[in-house]
Amino acid sequence: MRHQYHQKIMPRIVGFGLTLLLLSACSTPVSSTSIAPNQVQPSVEVASANYFSESGKFEVWLPATQSIHEAVVSQAVLGMSVACQVLWSRDYGAVWLIQYCDFPQEVTTKFTVDELLDATRDHVLQNEHAVLIDEKDISSNNLYPGRSITADAAMRGTGGFDGTYEARIYLVNNRIYCIAAKVYEENWGDRMSMMDPFLESLYIDGG
Repeated sequence: MRHQYHQKIMPRIVGFGLTLLLLSACSTPVSSTSIAPNQVQPSVEVASANYFSESGKFEVWLPATQSIHEAVVSQAVLGMSVACQVLWSRDYGAVWLIQYCDFPQEVTTKFTVDELLDATRDHVLQNEHAVLIDEKDISSNNLYPGRSITADAAMRGTGGFDGTYEARIYLVNNRIYCIAAKVYEENWGDRMSMMDPFLESLYIDGG
């Protein structure tokens, strides 16, 4: 399975530049540092790599690795507090993030798949001060139901929308994954071209 995954993802990584990579956007710790519009544009040269999380059972391509952070955060979803593992990487023009939360089995059996995905979507948008633009039903590995969302985000926290936020949410057994990216509207270093490759690179080992 891992061999097939590498066959699938590596051409995409090469196509978008090995010299140019993993994980709010979904949680509070990833609030972006303000960048003045007249600031010199950052270099497009960023380190990239594949990141594998044994505890998270996922692998992903990170567009930037010079600033990687990990934390455990408490999220209020469906009226309960849930501990979530979050990993995020920041460069000059974007934030890349992956978060996963384990829900008690009684919760995942009490609510429908749509209710769980709806609650996570609403929580993500609220945390990001974002307004939903588009939403689609998707799946991971053709097995796990999910949502793809696109939104306008207030990245500088000043009340105005100055960035694009995209996320994909998946329900895998009793765990919910959120992979997200947000890019300033100035699009320094053409970070928007990296959003889809990053989001599509997530491989979840649900077994």
